[in-house]
Amino acid sequence: MPEIATRQENVHNRAIPIHAIQRTVTELSGRRGKPCYYVLRLAVEAACGYMPEEPRIGAICAMVQARADMSTGAVSKALSRVAADIWDHGNRDKLRQIYGRPVPEPPSPKELVLVLAEYCSR
Repeated sequence: MPEIATRQENVHNRAIPIHAIQRTVTELSGRRGKPCYYVLRLAVEAACGYMPEEPRIGAICAMVQARADMSTGAVSKALSRVAADIWDHGNRDKLRQIYGRPVPEPPSPKELVLVLAEYCSR
């Protein structure tokens, strides 16, 4: 139990590059006005707190759920929607730049969040 408390304290005490996240999501987004982009920003912000480790998507969704006042299922659906929207309408050149390689197929929501967190944490 004390290990979990320490982990949570570490996550909340890390400096999170909020402006870098907002800028990156804006550059990448297809239709930025959709509410799912707010959820993506919160998810990337939560994941940045874990970097360089890769958190479970469940932990990310739980943190977003608390901040956005949504159910975990709604968070998961929003992340799925945003991944699809970026693939269908987003900036593919920016996606390739973020991944550092060509992206031949749509990224999963978890992969998208973790890659964005890693990119924004640099």
